[in-house]
Amino acid sequence: MKEWIKDHALEMVAIVISLGGAKGLFDFWARLHEMFGTYLAEASFACALSAAVAAVVTAFFMRCSERRKLAAKDTEIAGLRERPTREKLEEKVRIEAVQREDAEKAFEEKRKECEGLRGKIAEFKKRDSDLATFRMKFKALGPEDMEWVVRVYRAGRQGLEPSDAELAHFNDGVAIKEFLRLDAATQRLFLVNGVEGVLDGCGDLVSCAMRVVCEQDVARAEARATAAEAKLAERDAEASMLAQDDRILHMDYLTKGLLYAIATGDEFKTRDDDSSYLSGNAKNLEAFQDLFQMGLANYETCSMHELRWFGTELAAKLVEEHSDLFGKAKEEVEEIRRKEGAA
Repeated sequence: MKEWIKDHALEMVAIVISLGGAKGLFDFWARLHEMFGTYLAEASFACALSAAVAAVVTAFFMRCSERRKLAAKDTEIAGLRERPTREKLEEKVRIEAVQREDAEKAFEEKRKECEGLRGKIAEFKKRDSDLATFRMKFKALGPEDMEWVVRVYRAGRQGLEPSDAELAHFNDGVAIKEFLRLDAATQRLFLVNGVEGVLDGCGDLVSCAMRVVCEQDVARAEARATAAEAKLAERDAEASMLAQDDRILHMDYLTKGLLYAIATGDEFKTRDDDSSYLSGNAKNLEAFQDLFQMGLANYETCSMHELRWFGTELAAKLVEEHSDLFGKAKEEVEEIRRKEGAA
């Protein structure tokens, strides 16, 4: 109500003034009535009243028009006052929108980068897991299978051609087939796809396997050398046995008696004046020295006329194999000893 009174105060004042003017008109009409009579007074009053009403209405509409113009001006002024603030606000909103869009783009880029890093981390974890599994399986291989893998790895893309026995072993194996494959066309062994790359990155594993392979190579070489030495010794023993057998057939009774003494571990003494000893001394002693060098027995010279002979297993074996010859030699030796005892 107060607002309405405030907004229409001027109109109310105009009405009051108009009412005051109307009272003046009534007074003017009364004077006219006194001066000119009723008809003229009424006509003049009607004209004056119409003019007054027209003036009031015109003033009211003009006031309303002015108020509308004033309100429009006030609105325009308020708009002009608010325009910088609105433009600043719009600019701020636009900047915030751009910043928000840039932040969203940066966040999306970071999110994609994080996703890529997560993928790489998962890939690295899987590679580490696969590598640990590979190491465990490789170390579980036997020395022979590990040697195969290393040799094929060293052979590169040329592969390794297995022997029939190795091929049979490969076909029967299970664990080795996780590392090696057999090419049906060339009949050569190659590494399974992916194994070479893993071995390239496992220098310590390859070095360990290489040490195993080298140790096996050394062990095999030593075994071959030992076998060769054993065969050579066996052949030398056979040759020595044949030579000894041939010598035994041509020995005189004194030499056979000495060899019999070696086999039995007895002592065989002779005198310097023994004709048999003197006649066969040089030849027999030379022959026995050859036998001693071949390891048949050991001897030591006690004096110029006495020899002590100590038996060996090989001499005993010779006596046993040629018992018929040494039996006769034994009798001859015992006969010599009886004669020496009687003398």
